Amino acid sequence: MFLTISFVLAISGLRVLGSYTDLPNIMPLTAIAFTSSAYLNNRFHWIIPVSILTISDLFINHSYGVSLITQWSAVAICCYLLAALCGKRMGGTKSWLSLLLGTASMSLMFYFTSNTFVFISSNAYGPGLQEWARALTTGLPGYPPTYLFLRNSLIGDLTYSLLFISVTQTSQSILRLPGYRALPLY
Repeated sequence: MFLTISFVLAISGLRVLGSYTDLPNIMPLTAIAFTSSAYLNNRFHWIIPVSILTISDLFINHSYGVSLITQWSAVAICCYLLAALCGKRMGGTKSWLSLLLGTASMSLMFYFTSNTFVFISSNAYGPGLQEWARALTTGLPGYPPTYLFLRNSLIGDLTYSLLFISVTQTSQSILRLPGYRALPLY
């Protein structure tokens, strides 16, 4: 549990301090909620990564000079909750493949949810499926295409999950914890 919470705090801390990168949306938000919750043992421990992500959102909103809780914050928190609950639901069926596929699924869920929210709540898009498709692909003029956010989310989330699983598996193997069994590949 210590290792899991340390990972979540470190990545969330980087997020709050500002990650200066040319890759927008590279922070592994859904991976933090999903993968960490899959590893936390107690039935309520999934609340820990969601709480840390929510607190980091509050700090970020404050630094942008906006209200601490916005409509976007509520959507993001719902996505974190869903990712954490899906991770927790994995229970004893964890494998490398299932965790990575779950992580990719949560990235897609966040992408579709967040871009659909922008489509619905923004006056910049007109009504209709064509405009929704634009919200999911090219986005608004003057901003990077939204498909790049999906690509970067997948990169960040899958990298975090691979690193997290590798470190967790290695540390558990080294410590030879009672009842420890390495994750199967699939």
